[in-house]
Formats: sequence, C-alpha cells, structure tokens
Amino acid sequence: MIQMMKFFSLNKNSNNEIPNLNKTMFISFTEVINISKNGIILFFLCVVPFILYIRIYNFEFVWDDIHHLITNQYLNPVNLENLSHFWREVYWGLYIPVSYTLWAFIRELSHLLGQNTDSPHLFHVINILLHIINGLLVFTLLRQFIRNRWYAMIGTLFFLLHPIQIETVAWISEFRGLLAFCFGFMALYQYLKSCHYKYTNKFLKKSNLYYVYGLLLFILALLSKPSIVVILFFAPILEYYLYHTSLKKLFIRILPYIVPVVVIIIITISEQGNTVTQPYPLWIRPFVFSDSLLFYLKKILIPIDYAASYGRTMNYLEGRWWFYSSWLLLLGLGAILYKFRKKYPLIILGSVLFVFGIVTVSGLIRFDFQGWSNVADRYVYISMFGIALILSAFLEQMSFNKKYIFLICSISLIGLSLVSWLQIPVWRNDLTLWSNGIKKVPQNSFSWNNRGVYYFGQKQYNEALTDFQKSLELDSDFSHPYYNKALILIELNKFDEAIFNLNKAILYDLNNDKDFFIKRAETYIKTKEYEKAIQDYQRLISMGGGSTVLYNHLGFTNLMAGNYDSAVMSFDKSILLDQKNESAFYNRGIAHTNLKKYDLAIKDYEKAIQLNPNYEKAISALEVVTKLKLDIQQKK
Repeated sequence: MIQMMKFFSLNKNSNNEIPNLNKTMFISFTEVINISKNGIILFFLCVVPFILYIRIYNFEFVWDDIHHLITNQYLNPVNLENLSHFWREVYWGLYIPVSYTLWAFIRELSHLLGQNTDSPHLFHVINILLHIINGLLVFTLLRQFIRNRWYAMIGTLFFLLHPIQIETVAWISEFRGLLAFCFGFMALYQYLKSCHYKYTNKFLKKSNLYYVYGLLLFILALLSKPSIVVILFFAPILEYYLYHTSLKKLFIRILPYIVPVVVIIIITISEQGNTVTQPYPLWIRPFVFSDSLLFYLKKILIPIDYAASYGRTMNYLEGRWWFYSSWLLLLGLGAILYKFRKKYPLIILGSVLFVFGIVTVSGLIRFDFQGWSNVADRYVYISMFGIALILSAFLEQMSFNKKYIFLICSISLIGLSLVSWLQIPVWRNDLTLWSNGIKKVPQNSFSWNNRGVYYFGQKQYNEALTDFQKSLELDSDFSHPYYNKALILIELNKFDEAIFNLNKAILYDLNNDKDFFIKRAETYIKTKEYEKAIQDYQRLISMGGGSTVLYNHLGFTNLMAGNYDSAVMSFDKSILLDQKNESAFYNRGIAHTNLKKYDLAIKDYEKAIQLNPNYEKAISALEVVTKLKLDIQQKK
C-alpha cells in the first residue's frame, strides 16, 4: 500500500495538475440531503432507483434466502435467547450478528404490518432503501473530491443503476452486504470528518469524537459482513490523498480499526472449521487476482450476460491459455495510469479504490464461494465507488462542452437502466434465476444443481433428476447433486440407489456436511441396517456434532437394533444436554421398559408428560407399563 500512496504524490509545479478541493471545505451529509439546494439531484438519486427496483417487491425468496430466514431455527421464533446465538456463535459459516438481528426485526415488523412473517416483500423494500441510502453516502463522499455536484450525481447514478448491482439489491441475502456498506461508508465519512477537524480547523475534541463515531460504525459494519474490512485500506488512502499525512501517522490512526478486524477473523476461522474450498497455491493467486479484475472491468464496461454464478473456478481457468497472460493487460493498464498519475490524480485514486475494494474476494485470499466461482457480481459492490469516482473525475477534468457531456451521460444512464430493467426479472424466483445461469454459463454445474433443487421442491422429480445428472456430467466430483439425487430416490423408495448416491456425496464432500451423514443414517434405518446407521451417528458425534438431537437419534437407532443399554446411555447424554427434551425422556422410557426396569420407565414417561401434557404416545406408554407392573405385582 506504501507504493500506492506514492502513486498519489502530486507535482506541485505541474501546470496540468488538478488541485484538491479547498481543504477548509467539508461537504456534510446534512448539506447533501438539503432539498432546497439539491432537490433535483435527490430526485434522481432516490426516486429513479426506487422506480427501477420496486419491481422486486413481489419476487420470491431465492438461493440461500430460505436457509437464512425461513428454516433458520434461531429466527423461529424471534426472541432474545435465539438472537443471542448469533452473537455467541457463527451461523452457517458466517459471523454477522448485526445482520441477523436486523433480519429478525424486519420479520417482526412484517408481522406488525399484517404480512406473513415469511413474506419476502418487506425484505425487498428494505434492500431497495438501503441501496438508495448507500447512493447518498457515495454522493456525499464523491463531493469531498468533486467540485461539480452534477458530475458527482452522474457518478452516483452509475453506482445506483448499473446492472452489475442487481444481485446485491434483488437478492435478500445480500442485505448483509448492503448493510455493511452503509455502516462502512458512514464510518468512512466520520473518519474523513475527523481528519477535516484535525488537520484544517484544529478542533481536536471534535476530531476525536468523529473518530470514535467512525470506529463504532466500522465495528457495526464488520458485524454485518466482514468483507467491509476493505475500509481499512480506503480510510488511510483517502486521508493521504487529501492531507498527505505521513505513513507513520496513518498507521497510528488506523491501528484501532485493526483490532476488531483481528477479533472477528479469529472468531470466524475458529468456528468455520473446514470449508468447501481448498486454498490455491500462492504462486497462482496473482493470476486469479488479475483474471478477476479483468472480468469485473469487462462486466462494468460491457453490461451483458450477468449470472448468479459464473463457474469461474480453477478447473475452468487452468485450461485457458489466456489465464496465465491476463496480467500483461493489467500491467499495461497500470503503466498508462502511472504515466498520467500527476495529470489525473483522482482517476488514479478511483482505480486504486476499485482494486482494494475487491482484494478480499479476488483470489488473493481464500473465501468460501471460491469453490463455485472466483467472481460474483455482489463482490464488486464496494469497488463501484471507485468506478463512480473515476467517472465523476473524468467528466470534471475533461474540457468537453457541458451540454454534450450531459447528453451523452443521460443516454448512457438510460441505456444502463434499460439493461437493468431487463435483467431484474431474472431474480423473480429460483427457476428464472438458475435457468438464466444455465443459459449464460451452460458449463456451470452449480446452476444445474440449483435448478434441480427448485424442481425437487416442486415435486417435479424427473426434471430434477435430469438437472442433477447434467450437473454431475459437468463435475463428477460435485457432492451436492449426489445428495440431492438421493433425496429424490428416498421419496421414490429406492433406498439402495439412494445409499449409493449418499456414499458418493460423502466421498466427494470437502466440508464433512453433517446432513449427508444424517440422511444416510436415516436411510440405513429404513433398510434396517441399524449398525451402519449407528456408525454414522457415532462419526457425527466424533466430528463435534454431539447435540441433544443427535444423541436422541443415536439412542433411537440403538433401540431399534435391540441395544437397550447403549440406547439408555445415548438418551442420558441427550437429556444431559437438554433437560426439556421430552422425546428423549419418552424414548428412554421405552428402553427401560424393554430392560424390564419399569419404575425407571414410569419416571421417564411421567417426565415426558410433565414437559408436554398432550404427549399422547407417552400417556399411552405410561398406561401400558403401569398396567404391566401391576400385573407382575399381582402374579407375585
């Protein structure tokens, strides 16, 4: 980053230099949202994107939305005990407690507004509003560098309306990214405000106050989505550009921001364990990085063929001759930028921010989705601020006729809006989403599998099996299609074929997915292969999955196998983990009954009934064992 700082060093004697804004000026957010001053600009920045995106109001939950919001046990129901889980532990590989807490609030608000808590409508509206707020933050920050507010507006509209942003806005799950951006850029705003008071007005008290505000907002951003960590780069880069702060002072000022980053990294790594991805060798990561950068530049400049997953993995890239030479093009672009660094410093600044905006999800560092694709539209959301700055600076620094500039920009923005208008319906539901993915990237096994999941949910088994098979033809090591095929085969009572596919799923699974073992154990029970089912449950427990539910399942399987003593031991552990597990008490009662320990069985049934007075099976079992005990006593 030191070299990047030097990149901005301005030659004060250069006649071509476009100097920074007067440092006594600081454009506040309050000034930006002043309707009397910026009414027309606010109309374009708020109303236009709202009209463009409001169509998603009636769109369904897609992709991971179900896992985050519908089947998420800690959001059903919403209460403090459940919400505390998100603050104590990683959920589904992510530590984003602020996002989950606000999702819970949106669910409850949806209910208060008379909607079903599982309705996607309010979630979509919130995403749209957040995107608009983020646009206002982008405009505010652009105004710290761009004198002409209309040019800053054009750059912001490019950020708001470009079709590459659709995934982030239309996909409910990316609320986390929108929220992180919102908090992150509010933090960046406060950081720059702190710099303004520190270096220009010398109001250290105010400077320190805004600095603390920025730090707190940055922590909220990290707890919304950790990829906003790139603010660690943005803040010192912008401070250096505006105030030429020494590197030593920059490090001291940014150091407190590093502390929460380290804490969250430790939490995430310790909780995630194995991931679906394996790290790329160090030597190949720069090539992946350069390919990702060029891919995003292409998608921004040529707005066509967008998809939810591009399947741009190493398996796809390593066979392409251009993959290992793509860095040459980047090198050429870098050389051009370096040549004009003094004449167009803001364009250089925007380029650097664009690069740093995707540095955590570009292939240099491992990330989970890398197993499916090195690139995704949502990963460029933050970097689009750099593009907005480049565009605004280009318009301001070029000596074009303003009428022609606004005419060309208007036509271009209308064109982008039309492309977005046509692209948005792709996110209507899983069928449209993954059918589009197959159409745009037919070699992507991920899209075929996900469309198969949609068909499975609709009970269109033949279509689902066809898609799963196609997915496996494209990638025979992909574990999920095997698992999904097994689910259908189980529905069709083809248990042997299901077990074969589950074996394949487990063989190729890099993540030791517990669901695979659980489903195979359940299938073994259906085929009365109890010992194999027991082995699967024991393996799950050895993998750290010793939950009350799992011990209860293990106990039940031992019960079916006639291993009553082992069953009791498993139920004991299940009850130890959850004293309110009525099912474990009932099942242990059955085990005690088979061991002819009727007094213990009666106590277990009574406890199960105490926990659930309407537990009919326990009530019936209690009557039977009580009568059985009485008969034995009478015979004596």
